[in-house]
Amino acid sequence: MLGTLLGTKGEFLEVLKLFSRGLLNPVIHKVYEFERVAEAQKEMEESRHFGKIVLRL
Repeated sequence: MLGTLLGTKGEFLEVLKLFSRGLLNPVIHKVYEFERVAEAQKEMEESRHFGKIVLRL
């Protein structure tokens, strides 16, 4: 799992509040079934996405 850490813990908690109130929404590029994890990984490595790549379990 890859991610980016930015800001303080307090800032992170404030962002979570905005999500919970429906004021922020993640940008979903594509949802892959777990069986297609290799394809999702390749897309991420080649930077062909804008937004989140989601694996459905």
